Amino acid sequence: MKTNHKLIDIFFGQIFHKRTYGNVHFFKNTSLFLLIELVEFSKIKSKSIHGLPFFFAYNKFNVLSWYAEDHGDRQKKSDTNDLIKFLRKLNNKSFDKIFLFCLPRVFGLGFNPLSIYFCYKNNKLLQTVFEVKNTFGDIHHYVLKQLDFKGNLQKANKLLFVSPFFPNKGYYHLDSKILKNKIKIDIKYFIKNSLHLHANVRAQKIKFSSLEIFKNLIKFIIFPGKIWINIHLEAIKLWIKKNKLISIPKEQTKKHSYATKITNNKF
Repeated sequence: MKTNHKLIDIFFGQIFHKRTYGNVHFFKNTSLFLLIELVEFSKIKSKSIHGLPFFFAYNKFNVLSWYAEDHGDRQKKSDTNDLIKFLRKLNNKSFDKIFLFCLPRVFGLGFNPLSIYFCYKNNKLLQTVFEVKNTFGDIHHYVLKQLDFKGNLQKANKLLFVSPFFPNKGYYHLDSKILKNKIKIDIKYFIKNSLHLHANVRAQKIKFSSLEIFKNLIKFIIFPGKIWINIHLEAIKLWIKKNKLISIPKEQTKKHSYATKITNNKF
């Protein structure tokens, strides 16, 4: 019987956002994150998986839970196999291992503004996919291909409207690293070669146990709807600072795009 150590890990981390253009604004959030090996996970037929903490569940309600339908094409009652099929279609490739880094639901509520897929073949990281959602219900997948040992930094045109305080133009520099016990993610947003936003995630692997989940609940590190609530609180602060609001455009019909390498690899 497989155990959680081969399927899923939990991380404690910090999310940092800094607006560097106009009225400077920054904030930090702490949260728990999940790292799920989708290929191995898909081989488990039961929702009750041996070795996982009592306070965690897959595709069903618990203190912490993960639902496959929150990702990919977000079809109701989809499972891990559906998510893998989506990724293979998106990349036109098959992979030996696919790690998904994301936020869990807390008491059934959750919002993942950013999830990242790390796709491996023969123990080599071939592609990463930045799955970005906005609070208006839209989603976009930025696919980073042809990764190499020099790093994972690539440039992607901004195609998803994320914040009413930034126009839907410009481009990102995207970088992510999956290490033995750490996850590092960096995002820089530029308009006309001017840096407007820098965001990053730094997460450290911790013991995956019901005790750790309970401790973080008591410490108020996790609570239902935390990320969604904090996003809107920060939006109110930006509005108070008299940052200009931009009208929400129509939903994008193009749901995925491909990034390009940055040859000088400076970030």
